[in-house]
Amino acid sequence: MSAAAPPARRGLRYLPPLLLCAIAYIACEAWPCYGRSVGLVRLTLLVATWLLVGYHARSRRPALLAWAAVSLVALGLLALPGRPYSEDGLRQAVVGAWRGYDGTRYIWGGENRLGIDCSGLVRRGLIDATWRVGLRTLNPRLIRASCRLAWHDCSARALGENHNGVCRGLGAAASLNTADERLLLPGDLAVTASGVHTLGYLGDGTWIQAEPGAGRVIIEHAPGQDPWFDMPVTLHRWSLLATPPGGSPTP
Repeated sequence: MSAAAPPARRGLRYLPPLLLCAIAYIACEAWPCYGRSVGLVRLTLLVATWLLVGYHARSRRPALLAWAAVSLVALGLLALPGRPYSEDGLRQAVVGAWRGYDGTRYIWGGENRLGIDCSGLVRRGLIDATWRVGLRTLNPRLIRASCRLAWHDCSARALGENHNGVCRGLGAAASLNTADERLLLPGDLAVTASGVHTLGYLGDGTWIQAEPGAGRVIIEHAPGQDPWFDMPVTLHRWSLLATPPGGSPTP
């Protein structure tokens, strides 16, 4: 009668499915185009990978305790009440995130550094900023906001219609070349009246956009010769960066 395999060796049989799930998740993250089905696959693979990690660690008490501790911290960051945050700090984080995509190639429906479109760019800047600031300050409110933004995809037209309350309208302008910059703050958006394109405001008359004609993300100053700068637009501010009327600024 053959002896049973030692626990450490038995645990190795869970490595292939664990590695397969991890590789599939990384591949989904690298895929530039996003949609609800892609998001669902990513979430499923992430949960499956994490559960397999825990199952693989169950025979090693220190590893299992570490897995449980990280799981509790992650759940806490998703479930605990949030705190006020600095709108100015988050606004600058959005601008910094946008600038990080300068030169990224244009892909319709794209939303990462391998390819991005106009609405993907402006949304990704806020997603990245809320995630980074939320983790750095351990603020569950911003981490949850980042997850919601990533899950609820929307087009330039939807942003122009303040879809799902993600934006607040600031008014309209005949064009970006003639828009009153005193109404704008870094991190604000412009959406063409046609709803086909959106740009992000970096401050000092400078805009960033994933420009289909150029085939990449570009930064330009208004007034300028860019055809998008000469179209009617509506101006918007992310709700996370807009103190309610009559409200006090967040500390």
